[in-house]
Amino acid sequence: MIDPQDFWATDEEVKAHLARKDGKKKLRPKKDSKVGFLKFDVPFLHKLIDDKAGRAVWAMVCALQEAWFTTGIYSRHPNPFPLSVVDMERWGFKHRTKKRRALEFLIRTRLINLDRRDPRKPLVTLAWVPIYEPEA
Repeated sequence: MIDPQDFWATDEEVKAHLARKDGKKKLRPKKDSKVGFLKFDVPFLHKLIDDKAGRAVWAMVCALQEAWFTTGIYSRHPNPFPLSVVDMERWGFKHRTKKRRALEFLIRTRLINLDRRDPRKPLVTLAWVPIYEPEA
């Protein structure tokens, strides 16, 4: 049987609660990402392992996947999409060389294609997701 006395707050708990700023709960920090998890196919992950991808490459894959997923709307995620929508700093790419090496590895293993026709706005095409080009 459940005793309601077990759910009552003690005097110490009440004092601790009132000692907080205006008795309000502390706010949790907001998440930086709109994505709770990233989904990859197992053969794709095996290819990264077989090609001996480093940590920077794994981080780049996650950054590209997140950018692809958050760009566009449900079932209409653009592929190719601009490289500028990828939040590189959030994924640890503060230096150009690290970013360049990870992108070169993914291009060399044919997991992405980088279209540099417009050097100011290069387009990335991911090989592991369906191609969808939005109407201009």
